[in-house]
Amino acid sequence: ALVWGTFPIVTPPADGVDAIVAMASAAVATRGFAGPGDIIAIAAGMPFGVAGSTNLLRIEQLPAEPAPSPAVRETVLEAERG
Repeated sequence: ALVWGTFPIVTPPADGVDAIVAMASAAVATRGFAGPGDIIAIAAGMPFGVAGSTNLLRIEQLPAEPAPSPAVRETVLEAERG
């Protein structure tokens, strides 16, 4: 089971895989779950916005630069506030 060491984070809807990667990277960096150069796993469903369609597992390495863009970070935090 893929449970130990995982931190599920729900992000706002995205319009593509690149947007999902950017939001996930910002979300983990903002919370301190991962840092520059760390590897993260992203689970999503395609087509986006369809419940129960998780069929994508993307493995990404966070960039060497530590800070995500302020706009992406704010989008992630706003989505969590409701």
